[in-house]
Amino acid sequence: MNTSTLAGIPAFASNSVLNGLGRFLRWSLARFFSAPLQNTALGMLGVAIVVSTSNALFWQTAVHPAPLFAQQTTAPASPHTDTTAPIAPLPRVLEARPTGQPLTEPASAPAQD
Repeated sequence: MNTSTLAGIPAFASNSVLNGLGRFLRWSLARFFSAPLQNTALGMLGVAIVVSTSNALFWQTAVHPAPLFAQQTTAPASPHTDTTAPIAPLPRVLEARPTGQPLTEPASAPAQD
């Protein structure tokens, strides 16, 4: 083994890589031209998915005005069992007057414990 043999190793390796790349390219083109319309549609679909995903993740600089999923920035509403605030009674409808207008009077105040 001499220096000329060692000098030929990079050329041999690059030739092998280029040969494999050429075979892969020929195989890819043969597969593409077996059904060009379907493969073009699949390629366009793939590009659209990549572009829309990149747009959603990286290219938007402002906050969306109506996001589907947002972080909650306010405190959650109090449960229905919260009795700290008094509830105003609703007016009660009594029997109808002869004129046809109902008579309303406020309901009695809630009992204090």
